[in-house]
Amino acid sequence: MIYDKNHVFSDAQAAFDTDDTVESTNSIDIGVADPNMGAGNKKTVRVVVSTAFATGTSVQAILQHSDDDATWVTLLAGVAVLTAAAIVGKTLLEAVLPAEHMQYLQVAYVNVGANDAGACNAWLDISK
Repeated sequence: MIYDKNHVFSDAQAAFDTDDTVESTNSIDIGVADPNMGAGNKKTVRVVVSTAFATGTSVQAILQHSDDDATWVTLLAGVAVLTAAAIVGKTLLEAVLPAEHMQYLQVAYVNVGANDAGACNAWLDISK
């Protein structure tokens, strides 16, 4: 698979913390307010573990959107995955981008417990 840097939220990004949420390194600016890019386009958001999580209880990937790249609201949420199952290659979120969304998108990682390791790759797959 070929990745377009403009559609990458996280590239082997450390996504662990203690009972806290870690925002993706990058947000994606779709370029227009209320673009609704998901309508009929079947773009997919993918989040995959690149370094296993350790020690904590769980991790959950969520897709957020914003109209100002500062105030974020959850748009999609993956299931909380137990840390023992959050191993390399585990998919934390794979979902079609909803038809309606705001201009900016980012991924956030919700950590429960004292995760002291874990990294993820996250991107918007526009290949379809």
